[in-house]
Amino acid sequence: MERVLHGQTDPYCCCILHTALPLEKEKPYGLFSKKFLRHHGAELLGTTTTWFFLDVAYYFLEKMVASCERMSALEETFRVSRAQALS
Repeated sequence: MERVLHGQTDPYCCCILHTALPLEKEKPYGLFSKKFLRHHGAELLGTTTTWFFLDVAYYFLEKMVASCERMSALEETFRVSRAQALS
C-alpha cells in the first residue's frame, strides 16, 4: 500500500506522511505524432466514425421526410420505415 500512495503511513495517525519523490517529466508529444495516435487513436477513430454514420442517417432521413410532404400518409409511413430499415 505504501508503494501505491507514494508515502509512508503513521500507525498512530490517520494521515499520510508524504515524501518528496522525484517525478519524471514526460516530454510532451505533438498532435500528429505516433505517440498521440498510439494513446488516443482508437478513441478518435471510433468517435469520428460514430458521428459520421449518425450524420449520414440524420440527413438521409431528413431528405426522405422533406420529400414526403407531397405524399399520402400511408406512402410517407412506408418510405420512412424503409429508410429506417436500410440505415
